Amino acid sequence: MRITNPLPLDDLHILVCEDEGIAAIALDDQLAALGCGSVDVVRDVPGALAMVTSMHFDLALLDVGLGGDVVWPVAELLDRNRIPFVFATGRDPRDLPERWRTYPLLAKPFWAEQLRRAIDRALAPT
Repeated sequence: MRITNPLPLDDLHILVCEDEGIAAIALDDQLAALGCGSVDVVRDVPGALAMVTSMHFDLALLDVGLGGDVVWPVAELLDRNRIPFVFATGRDPRDLPERWRTYPLLAKPFWAEQLRRAIDRALAPT
C-alpha cells in the first residue's frame, strides 16, 4: 500500500509502549523528527492499559513484548476503542497470532521512513 499524501502528524497524541529505555528514546526522537505532536511512553502492559483507559490517543506504537508480557491486551483495548496502532517487534512476524497479522508491523530495527509508512497505513481510512 502506498500513501501518496501522508497525513500531518503535528496534532497527534501518540502512545508508545516500549520497555527498552534506549529504544523508547530513539522512537521518541524519530517521532519528533517526523513532526509528531505529543508522545507518551509507557513500559509495561498494566501502565499501557491504564493510559488507554484514562487518556485520549490518536495512535499507538506497540512493542510486542513488554517486560516479559505480550501486548495483546493493550491491542484488544485499542481495537475496541477504534484507536489505530502499529506493532513493532524483533520477533518473526509469523509468530504473531493470526488475529493481529493484518495490522501494520515494523520489524526492529527500523528507520524513520519505515515508521512513517507504518503510521500512514495505520491512519489510512478503511
